[in-house]
Amino acid sequence: MRMHNPAWYRMLKGFLWTYLHTFLKLEYWTETDVPDGPKVLVVNHPTVWDAFPILVWREKGFVHVTVEDQIWSYTVPRMIFAAGNQIKLYMAPGKGKSAMLDSLQVLGMRNSHSVLFSIEGGQTLPERRKEIRARRGAILLAMEANCPIIPIGVHIPRRNIIRKEFSYDYGGKKYTDISAVPRFRSPYGVLVGKPWYPMQALTPSSSKEDYQDYADKLLVEVYRLADDAQGRMREGRAGFRFLK
Repeated sequence: MRMHNPAWYRMLKGFLWTYLHTFLKLEYWTETDVPDGPKVLVVNHPTVWDAFPILVWREKGFVHVTVEDQIWSYTVPRMIFAAGNQIKLYMAPGKGKSAMLDSLQVLGMRNSHSVLFSIEGGQTLPERRKEIRARRGAILLAMEANCPIIPIGVHIPRRNIIRKEFSYDYGGKKYTDISAVPRFRSPYGVLVGKPWYPMQALTPSSSKEDYQDYADKLLVEVYRLADDAQGRMREGRAGFRFLK
C-alpha cells in the first residue's frame, strides 16, 4: 500500500469534522480510556456513513477505514480515500488478503494507527440484527498484529434513516444500489467500549469455530454499546427538556 503524506489525512479529517458536525448532531462517549498504540476498531453499520464519525472522533492517531472496492469506482471518493491512506477492501471471494496485508502495514506504523472494520460485514438496519453472523476478519487481524480490539456502538433513530438510490460504474458495468443514509441534523450517538484482547482467549491454532464464537460475542458487545448510546441520547434529551 502506497502511503501518502499524513497532511492529506489531517485535511480529510478536518473537512469531515466540519461537514459531519453541520449535517448531524454528533455525540461521543467512552466507557474507559482508549489504549495508545495500534488498535482494531469494530462498529455496527446502520447507514452508509458510519465510518465517518469514527474518522473524526477526537482520538489521537490515525484511523484507516476498510472501504469496499465499489466505492473506489467514484473518482472523487477514490482520490480522497487514497490520499487519506484508507484501505481498499475487495469484495470478490478470495480477494480479501490484500486488505489484510495493507491493514498490517498501517498497524505496524508509529503514532497510534487503527484500522476500522464493520463487524456485520455491511449495512445492517436495527431490525435485521438477528439475521447477522459476525465477521471474523477483525479478530484475525488483531491476532496477527498482537493488538487490542475496541468495540464501538453507534445509534441513529430509525425514523432518521432514509433509503437513497446511487448509480455507479464498476468493472466496466453500470449499477444502481440503494443505501441507507441519515436525515439532515439527525442525532447520532457514538459509544466507545472497553478494549478486548483476543490473544488472551485464542491462539493461532484455535479452531475456526473458536474464532467465530469470539466474533459473535464481540458483535453482541457492539450491539450493547449501540443500545446504550441510544439510552444516553434519550437521557440527554430528557435532561434538556427538564432544563427548559
